[in-house]
Amino acid sequence: MVKVVSCLAADLEMESVDDLTKVIDSIQDSGLSGESVNAERDDDNAVFLCSKCKRPLGDTCGWKGSDPEEHCIMLKAVSTYVTVEKEQVLSKQPSEYGCIFENLLCSGCNSIIGKIYRCTPKQFDFKRDLFCLDVDAVDSYIFGSASQQAVPESEEPVLFENRMALEEEIEKAKAVLAVLQCKLASLETSLLHDKG
Repeated sequence: MVKVVSCLAADLEMESVDDLTKVIDSIQDSGLSGESVNAERDDDNAVFLCSKCKRPLGDTCGWKGSDPEEHCIMLKAVSTYVTVEKEQVLSKQPSEYGCIFENLLCSGCNSIIGKIYRCTPKQFDFKRDLFCLDVDAVDSYIFGSASQQAVPESEEPVLFENRMALEEEIEKAKAVLAVLQCKLASLETSLLHDKG
């Protein structure tokens, strides 16, 4: 499967572009503004990066959908690292007959990362004037997917609030240990006297 879908699907436990589309569409259909989506659904937000130079190209806040047949994701907005070629091209692919588009370039490495359709037949109107990023040219980072921690939760440092209680427990343990040590010493002494 293509890279961006694989990354997103693995992190969100999905298997296809359709599953990813459903999740992102459900976020946007919930009627939340982009700001609210960020606050309430950080686990579903992602940043799309150029697969060659890793510059950020866009994010799921600009998500409009995907086209699994063409292996592209469609965004209504992209970052300033995406440049649009001025030259318009008439598509020569049979699946896009009659489409006029402009190539999208990553300004960091000048690689072609997708298209923006300017003129389309009726069946492709859903793509017109959207940034269609080729999933083979895009990597992604899912917010909240980082798993490495500087201090594991099981080894959290002792805080000042807990220090007094911890010191009391240590003193109790020392007292019990001292009593046990005295009993052991008296047992050893009585055993030595019984043998002797």
